[in-house]
Amino acid sequence: MADSLKLSDIAEELQGVATDGKDHIFEEVYGLGENEADAENGIVAMADYAAELDTPNEVVLTKIYASGALQPGGIKLASGKVFNPVNDSLGVKPRKAKVEPIAMNFLLTQEKLEILKKSYLSSVRKNSIANDVLPFADYIFNAIMSEAKEELRTAYFQGIHNAEGTSHLAIFDGWRKQILDAIISEDIPTGNVIETAVISSTNAVAEFAKIVESVPTKMLGKVVCLIPRALKTKYENDFLTRYGSASFNTGIKKSVIAGTSIPFLVESGLDGFTRPIITTRNNFVRLYDSASSKTDLTIDYDKRERNIAIVMDAQAGCGFADGSHIWTNFTA
Repeated sequence: MADSLKLSDIAEELQGVATDGKDHIFEEVYGLGENEADAENGIVAMADYAAELDTPNEVVLTKIYASGALQPGGIKLASGKVFNPVNDSLGVKPRKAKVEPIAMNFLLTQEKLEILKKSYLSSVRKNSIANDVLPFADYIFNAIMSEAKEELRTAYFQGIHNAEGTSHLAIFDGWRKQILDAIISEDIPTGNVIETAVISSTNAVAEFAKIVESVPTKMLGKVVCLIPRALKTKYENDFLTRYGSASFNTGIKKSVIAGTSIPFLVESGLDGFTRPIITTRNNFVRLYDSASSKTDLTIDYDKRERNIAIVMDAQAGCGFADGSHIWTNFTA
């Protein structure tokens, strides 16, 4: 491969990837965690606990619930009818979620491209990259996709929507904000928000047990515990102090809340958040748009300014279906 840098050739190569590989690029960005899962440390693909909807619009996340489904049969009423429905025995709890527009704008100046090309060629010469397997244009797109995936996964938790913002944390409201808002509105019932002491390395086991007590027995096998790494470490330290350091009790192997099968799932987007979140699988929903006209990828080569712009438009968002299936804590 020649060391020379010709912008028009690079622009043509990038355009070829953008044209032929657009669907793959967006699938990679939206496919959060599938290749980054680290089960040993409690990090899983988001698809392991969150439902996924590919949609260009607003969606209604309707939770159907039934109460009083069963009653004695074979008894005729005075009217002679055996159909005796209980009022409100079947109901719905509709919640809405929608995608928000996302812009990804990258300007590759000739200077930046020369640095990238040198780094790429150095890797090729060291045989850490095979140029016939990973051409230079794919090398650039891989770097963009890697950063976009990391930022999107963080935004699903930490985002606070601000259409005038310039950060990935402004693209839509993430689950942290939605949960705090739902606690205030009581969309998450007050009985699901348990008062605890500030969780520390000396009380975490007992304080987590208080939260778990509020989860109905029938739900214990259906829920997960989303948690920041720091809070999991506090739990592990307290657990080891209480129960010793036998090999099966070492912190790295403590993957569930003691006395339950509820798994700890570590999310970097919860870093700095002091509340564990227990919720049913697929109650959290992440939205993305991979195919509508609002999803686009364009390469713009400016000969006069000697730069190449990569312009990507996408849509994403998130929500949850049922606030009564979320349990957490608060401290007085």
